[in-house]
Formats: sequence, structure tokens, C-alpha cells
Amino acid sequence: MPPATPAEIESIVRANIASLPHGQKTAAVRALAAQRGKSVQTVYRTLADVTVRPPRRRRSDAGAHTLPLAEAQVISLWVLEGVNKKGKRIRSLEQALRELRYAGKVRAEGVHPDTGEVTPLSVSAVSKALKAYGLHPDQILRPAPAAAMASLHPLHLVEIDASICVLHYLSNVTGLQVMEHAQFYKNKPKNLERIAAERVWRYLVVDHYSGAIFCHYVLGAESGANLVEAFIQFCTPRKFVGSDGAVETDPFHGVPFNAYVDQGSANTGAQFKSLARRIGMTVTAHAPGNARATGAVEKPQDIWEKNFESALGCEPIASLEELNAAAALYARWFNATRRHTRHGQTRTDMFLTIAPEQQRLAPAPELLRLLATHKPEERKVEAWPGASIRFEGKVYDVSSVPGVMVGEKLHVTYSPWQAGHVSIVQHDAQGNELLLAVPEIEFNEAGFPSNAAVFGEEFKRPADTVLQTNAKLLERLAMGEDTDTAAAARKGRRLALGGEVRPLAEAREAKLPTPLLRPGVDLPLQTRVELPAVLLPHFAAAQRLGAEHGVHMTPELVATLKALHADGVPEGELPAIAARLTVRAGLRVVGGGQ
Repeated sequence: MPPATPAEIESIVRANIASLPHGQKTAAVRALAAQRGKSVQTVYRTLADVTVRPPRRRRSDAGAHTLPLAEAQVISLWVLEGVNKKGKRIRSLEQALRELRYAGKVRAEGVHPDTGEVTPLSVSAVSKALKAYGLHPDQILRPAPAAAMASLHPLHLVEIDASICVLHYLSNVTGLQVMEHAQFYKNKPKNLERIAAERVWRYLVVDHYSGAIFCHYVLGAESGANLVEAFIQFCTPRKFVGSDGAVETDPFHGVPFNAYVDQGSANTGAQFKSLARRIGMTVTAHAPGNARATGAVEKPQDIWEKNFESALGCEPIASLEELNAAAALYARWFNATRRHTRHGQTRTDMFLTIAPEQQRLAPAPELLRLLATHKPEERKVEAWPGASIRFEGKVYDVSSVPGVMVGEKLHVTYSPWQAGHVSIVQHDAQGNELLLAVPEIEFNEAGFPSNAAVFGEEFKRPADTVLQTNAKLLERLAMGEDTDTAAAARKGRRLALGGEVRPLAEAREAKLPTPLLRPGVDLPLQTRVELPAVLLPHFAAAQRLGAEHGVHMTPELVATLKALHADGVPEGELPAIAARLTVRAGLRVVGGGQ
């Protein structure tokens, strides 16, 4: 409908219809409509547009309600009980009121101020009361205020998120294909099952400080192995051939200090956590159902799908490698040209404000993959050369490890940062894994350690281990000394602990009851034990024959003794030998007398 002309507006203003008393306005409007050849409705509309009306007076009972707070709480919770997991209300306020009134849980009634009649409150009245209390389901379901989160510098924090590509799938035969809605939707699940292994997943890594985006595509599903591979590709420098033919490196790479992920099992699994610990990165998973926590990566997911993936239908992509190459090229261009609304600069320009010590360069991808899967191995600490361990055919100095003890075992794994080092795995009081890099011990052509002291030129004594320190402490305690003079005290045969501890004192001083001995019986011997004869040397036998048996041993008797017993004289036969030699000596004497 055309607006009123200036002449029509002027005539309505001159008529001053708004100031006419009640009952005369209708006649004036009709007369003006007949005069101008307009309908009554047109004049009324024009009058409403050009007339300034005073604000309506607020009702004296505005905002007042008779619904008790306790009933309002019950009504609100019952409506919220009908909210599904996606936040959709499936129980209306009217239905909730009907069910609660029938169950006798609420009355929801009002009293008419004039008649005193008690009537049920209408649904709209209950709705207004719930809003006044701040209990209306629409109010309760609103998102809570989001806390602002800041990062300190590029790579201080990255957010990682996986999402399935809903526009394409990658066929081994025909390459990247568009998922037509008429062929792939919820009512045709078999079509989706047929290409399940060809579905394309994208991992986005977004730098929280600069907003720079990295994308890596994988096949199959969201998994710990795919997450680790995508993260390794992000950390590793990516090479490009510039428009002038020169090879350039994408500046958006490096090892972050912190990573923020959702609660998916792949993100909090052993592989990714193992890799994160060993490269010095902290992984934090937000609370379930709090997708806003990783909002810095949720919005880029939408941007990436609308800008990059929507254009893939016109690009010939034959393999996953080609898809990732195209994604890396687009991400580099996007970061370098699109300004971020938060800081007003391009993402690349803001990322390049990073300080050298803040951009930690990643080791080779092969080592990163090994760190993600390698389980620390036990190695025994050896005493030579120094406190050392052997790992992968090499020797490493572990003398700097706190609490190291020879003969005890340490857990060792690869070191991602320093060549010629391995990492000793320890744990703090909270159970967090700590990595301590220890250097390799090199040997010269003669097989000596390169750090060995040269005889006659220098002296290097290894630092005391915990065991040596404890041994010295115990020696000082035993000798009652405060210094290493305890060794001298020990040599002076000083007793330990001042001789105050006597091991046999308890036995000596014990007052034991006198036992009543039991009578025994003789052991009957069934066999006779023959003891071997003891052979005496001839000289010893001669001495005993003279001393014990009174035989005067002349050279002739000694010769006779040797003749009788050439191998030695049996000790038990000494009496018989004495008698024989005496008789023999007597015979000789008699014979000599004749």
C-alpha cells in the first residue's frame, strides 16, 4: 500500500482528530475519509503513523503472580526431564502441568481478588511466573557464560579436533567422489556402510594465539594412530615450491607446549599421551559436553568445510596424498591472506611473532612415531665406567640421575631432542612422567672411555652414589664421629656404638629355670665300628717306646722296628712291639754273656 502523501498527512494533522473527545473521533475519521476519497482504515493507519501517543501506563499488578516458588521448581524440573540429549524439549509446559496436577504434585491456582473464586492458572500465567523466578526451561537451557581463555604466544596452546567429511569420500578406483544426498542419507544406511572404509576424516590443528590452521586427512575412523600421524605431520616442517620456483617452508610448524582436545578415547589414549610426555607437551581434555571449550577449533572446522571442501568437487583428487597436498597448500594460502577478527592480522603474520625459544623444532618423524609406541625398557646400573647403563649397544652415563644406585634398575627410552642421548624415565610425587636426558659415553680406539682420567696426569673420582653416601653415614654413626675420621677409629679397634651393645649380654644375664632332666637308655649298637689305625713315624714311635714302655732304643732296635713296620708303626700296637723288642734285646744280652 502506498504511503500517505504530504497533503493527506497535513489534512489529518489539521483535523486534530487525536484531541477530540471520546465518541467524536469515529465521525471525524469517516468525514475525512469521504473528503479525501480514502477508506476509513487508511485514515486510521495514517493517523497512527503521525500521532504521538503517550506511553501506556503499567498495570499495578504487572509482574505479580500467585504461583508458589516450590510449585514453580517442580514444574520446571518436570519439563526439563523431558529434554533429550540433544537439548530438544519433548514435554510441553501444558503437558507437564496436566500430569503434575493429576498426580497431585502441584495446584497452580489463583484467587480472583473480587469474587474470591479459586481457578487454575493458565499456561501463559504459569509461563510468566516461571520467567519471573528464573526457572523457565528456556532460561535454564541457555548456555552459561563462557570464560575467556588466553594464550601467551604462538605454540603455547593448540587445539586439535577430528571431524568426518560429509561432502566427499575417497574411492580407490575413481578418486575423490561427492556424496550425493539422494544416495547417502540416513534412510539408506547400506550405502553408507559400503563406503565406510573410504570415508575421509580431517584433523584440524589450530594455534590458539594466532588462529593459524593446519589440516591433515586420514581414512577409516578417528583413532589414536591417526591422531598421532596427523600431529606428527603438523610438527614437521612442510616444503612448498613457490610461484618463483624457489623451495619455501611453511612457518606454521613446531612442537606446542600445550594441547587441548575433547574427551574422545583416541585423544586421551596411550599413544598420543606417550608421545606428548616425551616431547614435553601437556595434553588437557575438556569436560564432556563442553564443546565450547575448544571453540577455537570448532569454528575453523566450519570455515574449512565451507571454503576448502566445498571446492573439491571441481578438483581432480586421485589419492589421499594428493588430498593432503592440496589441503596443505590451501592452509598456507589461507593463513597468509585471511585476517583474524580477534587480532586483525593475518594468521601467518601473528604466528611469526613467535620467539626462537618458543618454536621448538620437532625431531625426525620416524623418531616421533617410535616415541609414541616405545615402552621404556629396564636396564641395570653398572659400576664401570662410572655409573652407567647399556642401551641399544651403547653405554650411557647415568651419574646425574637423582638417586642412582649401582645394581638397581632404571627405565630408559629414546630422547627426542638431543643426539647422542637417551631419556631416563622417572615419576614425580603425583605420578607424572619425568624425562632426564643422559649422554652417551664414547670410547677411544684402545677401548678406554673418552672421559677417563689419564694415569699420572689427573685424578677423577666419581661422585658418591646414594649407596656410598649411606655407607659413610652408617660408618660415622657406628664410630660416633661426625667426619670421615670414622675410618681411623675403626682401625683403632673401637667398638661400634661405643660398645654399648653386647650381643651375648642377654644370654649371660638370663635367669633360666633349672630343667628336670629325663633319664635315658643306652643305645644298643648292632654293628662294630672299626677305626682306621694311626701310623706313627719311626722316630716318633721310638720316642714313645722309650718314654712310655721303658725300651732302650738302640740303633739295632730302631732298624728292627723299621724292618717290622716299613710304612709306619701302628699306634695301637706299641705295647706289643715294646714286649717283642724287649725280649729280643734280652736274648742278645744272654747270648753275649756265654
